[in-house]
Amino acid sequence: MKDAKKSPGPSAAEKGKGKEGEKKEPREKDPEKMTPKERQRMAKTVRQWRVAVDFLFRHLAVITFRFNVFFVRQLTDFAKAMDAGDELRSQQKRKKSDKPRITSIKTMVETADDLEAAGKTDEAERLRQLADLSGRIRTWGLMANDYHKLITGVIEVETEEDEDNMDRMTSFINGIQSYTNRNYDFSHSKFVHKIDLSEFTEMEKVYLNWPVAVRSALFSASQYMKMASEMTGMTILDENPTPMLTEMQAAEFLMALNLDDALNERNTQDEQQMALLLGQHH
Repeated sequence: MKDAKKSPGPSAAEKGKGKEGEKKEPREKDPEKMTPKERQRMAKTVRQWRVAVDFLFRHLAVITFRFNVFFVRQLTDFAKAMDAGDELRSQQKRKKSDKPRITSIKTMVETADDLEAAGKTDEAERLRQLADLSGRIRTWGLMANDYHKLITGVIEVETEEDEDNMDRMTSFINGIQSYTNRNYDFSHSKFVHKIDLSEFTEMEKVYLNWPVAVRSALFSASQYMKMASEMTGMTILDENPTPMLTEMQAAEFLMALNLDDALNERNTQDEQQMALLLGQHH
């Protein structure tokens, strides 16, 4: 495997535009127009926002870190495991409706069990790792949807642009679910058309769509966080992020700092770690 390999990310055109250095304030309805009870309720809502954003961002950073490690260090092994799984499925007697290859995350998990039963435990583990990453970001999307319901109807939608942004936030959440659909065949999807394939082996190219689907879900998640921050005025990373460190490994916390920098278009502390979101693929 090539050590220089990096996780592919969105192109420059895909990145949102952020403003660096601006101190944001929660963007709720005008307090002067609220009754005391409404202001009290709004203050409680803002606290709920902060808790929800911290939770979502922490888990997004952890999943992003684990995906980057998987893509950089284990892509070749994953491709070999997929090849072994396809070969095993082609030898098995199955229903006529079943295809002799892995066609979904669901069949990937089933094939991992078959590989383990056949004594191929390493191959089984590689397939389960990808399926686990897909499942984690899918669950993240469901939790983000709950947060989206929390902010919808509370923040002021003042312009047509605000309405478009709220629609885009919804589309990002829907995108996460699409990119992690357990029953969809990603093998023929066109995810890799913007990726420089020159550094990948032929076998890696065959199965590259599967991890890139997860990357696409992560990109949608990161863009949701960015737009939610812009719409609510709530910073992505709390001004005092130290408590988050107690819930994360040091490398995951560094990813959170770098991810916050990337989403706010600041210089990241570790360009290689942030290849996922900065669109750098060498």
